[in-house]
Amino acid sequence: MKDMSAVNEARATAMVGTSPLERGREKDAAALMWVWRWGWSSASTTDSVVAKQRGVVKRLADKKLLRYHETEGYRSKYYPARVIVLSKAGVELLGDRIDLKMRHITAEDVAWHQLRHDHAVQVWTAKKLQEGLIVDYITPREMAKRSEIGAKQPDAIWTLNDGAKMAIELELTYKKPREKHGMISKLTRLLSKGAVDHVLIVTQSEATAQDLRKLIAPGARRPQWVLFQRKYISQATQDVAPDWLSERITIEVLP
Repeated sequence: MKDMSAVNEARATAMVGTSPLERGREKDAAALMWVWRWGWSSASTTDSVVAKQRGVVKRLADKKLLRYHETEGYRSKYYPARVIVLSKAGVELLGDRIDLKMRHITAEDVAWHQLRHDHAVQVWTAKKLQEGLIVDYITPREMAKRSEIGAKQPDAIWTLNDGAKMAIELELTYKKPREKHGMISKLTRLLSKGAVDHVLIVTQSEATAQDLRKLIAPGARRPQWVLFQRKYISQATQDVAPDWLSERITIEVLP
């Protein structure tokens, strides 16, 4: 994958002194690239990444480069009324900017059952980019190309200003103790392997956040679980949180 932070910096430098038409084309390309990397997005999130004012997505949709699709269900901060995907013409316009090993996502490919979760990850990523707290990101689509089978794949990986990598894990649903223990074990292995430098876990409730903070405290013990006769049971063998774990995992509550 291309180093997008370097690409974005070069693009910003190149736009200095360019004409409004050229800047408009760059914004169009940046919007299309955002949607391509995630597979789909929303108009508001995409516009927020590429411009201070809305309108880029509408212009691209009018040009038949993006397509709108209505969503079903309730509306909330993280559940958009419509999603956008690239049209074939939009993919062709990006040309050699994209990795064609990733499949073109259509509306039929969107994971509608986890729309709120996936959009929340995008919203948070866009917000951190706007705030200048991160310089690049890796989406689940980009990670899937090189993930090990059975390995924990984060919801996104951010590149911080100092070059450090931070894995993002968004937990919006209730988790059984076994699931919480398993998540912390997998994230610990991810950090131990050096795949990332930090982890940010974002939960929907303070109660879940407190449970997880207890599990990453130095010396905290959590049982190992095995599947026995179609049921998971905890073993006497326990995993122990290393002293460094609480310094490298941050836990926050979704606003």
